[in-house]
Amino acid sequence: MLVQRLVYRAQLLTGHEDEGKRILNETVLPEDVLTLSVFRFHRNLFFYYECAAALRTPDELFPALNTHLETVPFAEEKRHYVRMNEVFHYNRPTENDPWRDKEQGQPFGRLNRLRPEMISSYIFYHNQLQEEKPGCGDKYGLIALNENLMFFYEERPYRIEKALYKGRLDTHNTPGGWGELMAQHFLPWEDTDAVWRDDLELVCFKRCQIIGKF
Repeated sequence: MLVQRLVYRAQLLTGHEDEGKRILNETVLPEDVLTLSVFRFHRNLFFYYECAAALRTPDELFPALNTHLETVPFAEEKRHYVRMNEVFHYNRPTENDPWRDKEQGQPFGRLNRLRPEMISSYIFYHNQLQEEKPGCGDKYGLIALNENLMFFYEERPYRIEKALYKGRLDTHNTPGGWGELMAQHFLPWEDTDAVWRDDLELVCFKRCQIIGKF
């Protein structure tokens, strides 16, 4: 069964940080959720999780949390979560091959912001990299985007594994000087010189106890 990887963002109501954290940690997840991590940056929450069966939404997983979240503006119907779109991965799950085992690292989340006029360029270069060089970085590394805000999920220590699939490109056009090239795409933060900020709090971390079957 193909494992699905999902990233969502939400925003806590002012003063609801402690109650939100309590609900997240007291909720029991279904067995087909292999791993789930929730990171907090100020009142912003970032959810990363993996499903091995039905495609589950955060509303299904944490129904008691909704009363502590802001409503998403401009939505056609009332909702509390925005799904972030995956724009890059080093590796991906495949059918009938194990994605998770008992030797797992610890989740780590980072944030960055793209210059709006550079979003398409960033996606182009990263798609090229992931399809020319699958498996070239942390197995669980994934970047998701909402508007121009990027969330980067990793696990540490990094785990490098050869991809069990062939990339979609046979070219070799990924440029050198990657760091310098990417630096042109990012907006600076007002309060730190860091490019990718890693001062997010891991407020919830859950992992399936029968993980060896997926």
